[in-house]
Amino acid sequence: PRALDSVLAQWAGDVELLVVNDGSTDNTAEVLADYAQRYPQLQVISQANAGAAAARNHGIRLAHGRYALLLDADDELLPDALASLRQTLQANPDAGLVLGGQLSVTPDGRERLRLPTPASGSPQQLIQRYLLEKKISISHCCTLFRRDLLLQRPYPEQLRSGEDIPVFAYLLVSAPVALTTQPLARIYKHADSLRHNRDDEEAVAQGMLREVFACLPAECQPLRKRYEA
Repeated sequence: PRALDSVLAQWAGDVELLVVNDGSTDNTAEVLADYAQRYPQLQVISQANAGAAAARNHGIRLAHGRYALLLDADDELLPDALASLRQTLQANPDAGLVLGGQLSVTPDGRERLRLPTPASGSPQQLIQRYLLEKKISISHCCTLFRRDLLLQRPYPEQLRSGEDIPVFAYLLVSAPVALTTQPLARIYKHADSLRHNRDDEEAVAQGMLREVFACLPAECQPLRKRYEA
C-alpha cells in the first residue's frame, strides 16, 4: 500500500500504473484486488514466481509510455517526484536515463540523502566509472528509463541477483543521461536482500559478467578482465 499510495497521490493523465504480482504467497492478491476496485486505472498482472527480472520485463512489455519507472514493492515515491521528472525531461528531451536523488532508509529508520553523480563521457569512460570505479550510482525507484531501451536490453531472467547491472550498463552507453538533484524516492534497505545472498557466488558472478558485456560496444570490451578480477 505504501508504494501504491505514493504513486496515486500524484496521479495525472500521463501516468499508467502496472503492478506485477510475481507469485506472492502472502496477502498481496487481496491487497491488489481492493486497490483495483477503488482505482480502476490500476492494472494488475499476476504470474507464477519467476523472479524480479521476469516481473520487470513483463511490466515493461505491457506498458505504453515512452518512459518507465520501476518501483519496488517496499519503496515509495516522494511527493512531486513525477513533476520533477517531467521538468527534467522537458529540459532534456533526448535523455535515455534520468538519475534522481533518493532517501536511503536503514533498518533502524535512519535516513540518508544520496544525490546522483554526473554521467557523461565516452562509452568506455562511462563503463569504467560505473563498473570499476563505482562513481556512478543507479538504483530502481529513483531512476527513469526510456522504455524502448529496456525492450532492446531486457533484464536477464536467468539471473536472480545482480540482474539490473547489465541493463544499467547498457542504458548508460546508449543515450544521454540527465540528472535531477531532487530526491525522487524513499528506498528501504534490508539485510535479507537477494543481493546479499552468497549461494553459488562464483557461478552467479560469472553469469553476471557474461550478461554485462554481452551488449556493450567493442570499445568497452577491454574492461572485461578488470571487472572480472
